[in-house]
Amino acid sequence: MYPLISGGASTSVREVQGDEVQTAEQVFGARVRELRDAMKITQSGLSFHVEVMTLHAGNRIKMDPSAIARLEKGERSIRLNEAAALAAALDMSVDEMLRKALPPEEQIRQAEKQLERAHWRAAEAEAEHHVARARLERLRKRLGGGDGGEHRETA
Repeated sequence: MYPLISGGASTSVREVQGDEVQTAEQVFGARVRELRDAMKITQSGLSFHVEVMTLHAGNRIKMDPSAIARLEKGERSIRLNEAAALAAALDMSVDEMLRKALPPEEQIRQAEKQLERAHWRAAEAEAEHHVARARLERLRKRLGGGDGGEHRETA
């Protein structure tokens, strides 16, 4: 799969798969279908999930199941806010949605790396928390308390 930029008045990113050229919207729609099927979610279920997620975020996006069907078939354009909402509902980024799925082993390897990075960030945050708590306790002792000796643990 190779990205191409077509020239002319309406420049768009296209993907080449074998001899077939697909627009970015067609690639995105195919990924929606692939991920939705893998998650065993209906088009109605995905539509509902997008609406609920965006409602909680304060920018409600309502996509009719038939709009999702047309998108998956490459028959419908998609707005950027819809693409972002669909990608989030499928636990992906828009960038990931525009690329062919990685082999399962590579997906696992990348997820393991992400988990390891998160583990180290959590360990750093825990260490910072301990330092801040110790500093607060030293200050309270040195400066005469401030809370009458009743110390509440903060997480």
